[in-house]
Amino acid sequence: MEQEILYSPEYAVAKIKLLPGESVIAEPGAMIAMTPNLEVKAEFARGGVLKSMARSFFGKESFFTTTFTALGEAELVLGRGQPGDMWCVSLNNETIYAQSGAFVACTPGVHVNAGWGGARGFFAGNMLFLLEITGTGLVWLATFGALRETTLGLGEDYVIDTGHVAGFHGNTMYTVTSAGGFKSFLTSGEGFVCRFRGPGKVWTQSRNAVAYAWWIDKYRPVKRSSRDHD
Repeated sequence: MEQEILYSPEYAVAKIKLLPGESVIAEPGAMIAMTPNLEVKAEFARGGVLKSMARSFFGKESFFTTTFTALGEAELVLGRGQPGDMWCVSLNNETIYAQSGAFVACTPGVHVNAGWGGARGFFAGNMLFLLEITGTGLVWLATFGALRETTLGLGEDYVIDTGHVAGFHGNTMYTVTSAGGFKSFLTSGEGFVCRFRGPGKVWTQSRNAVAYAWWIDKYRPVKRSSRDHD
């Protein structure tokens, strides 16, 4: 199997070349284009109905997945609905964590679960639930905005706003704290941050989806009631 990320960072897609018998498991609606010699099968997300429900409710992922299996040499192009970047991680019996809603696709040896973030996640707002991604194989993930990868050395610290955390290695320690004191929280517009400690890699996205939604909302037309004209 070969893959490459195209049209990065604004409108990234993953182009995957499969050999006969190889498969890719993707979110419904992720397929942009494909050769006709791919067998397509929709099914519950792996792990059964209960795990599918957990992924859907907690991880902002679909209740179902779509499996593409090559009947010959085939090509599959995948993407996500939001503008932004994509990246592919090769796992070798490893674990990474990604923001909920980031999953695009994976190979059969990779498992995706909605992981509880504990008290750290509770205070992190949009990081309440993370996707726990384990196993051996390839996984494709998406960001809102451009992707940036940072490699941390042993004991090296790095602070990231929670809304800009795209993912991180499972062996990278982290804590969630407020960006400043209570007064700073109210006046600066800064919220919670993740303090990571290496070794490991962390991935950030250049835009915060929640902040972007708030910005859009400022320009949303407001419908006035008849009483406003009295």
